Amino acid sequence: MNPQYLSDGVQRTLKAIKALAGQEANGLSPGQLAERLGTSPSNATRVLANLQAAGFVEEHPRNPGRYRLGRALVSIANSVELSLSAAAKALAQDQQHYSRVI
Repeated sequence: MNPQYLSDGVQRTLKAIKALAGQEANGLSPGQLAERLGTSPSNATRVLANLQAAGFVEEHPRNPGRYRLGRALVSIANSVELSLSAAAKALAQDQQHYSRVI
């Protein structure tokens, strides 16, 4: 990948998603996220606002001011899992079909 195509803002946003993964129980504050990203709290807040607008992040219902991954990412993960399961099933059927031919 040519580094000239990389965007600092997009890279920071993707790192934020990774940093929020596994923090669903308590969430992260913008300050905590900023520490993990090595950026300012205002940049972390901006990233969170953009992710929240896309449904990728939500404010924690029991911990206001803290954020966790949102439903859009869970939906994407579920779609991938269903797709992989369907592919595995099709592969198993193909394997059974071809093993009978031999």
